[in-house]
Amino acid sequence: MIGVPKGDVQAQLNFMAQVLGAAT
Repeated sequence: MIGVPKGDVQAQLNFMAQVLGAAT
């Protein structure tokens, strides 16, 4: 993920949720 540490899984999930939410 861009701008998100590989170790921070929770942040990745939140980031993906935001992107998917914005995409829809």
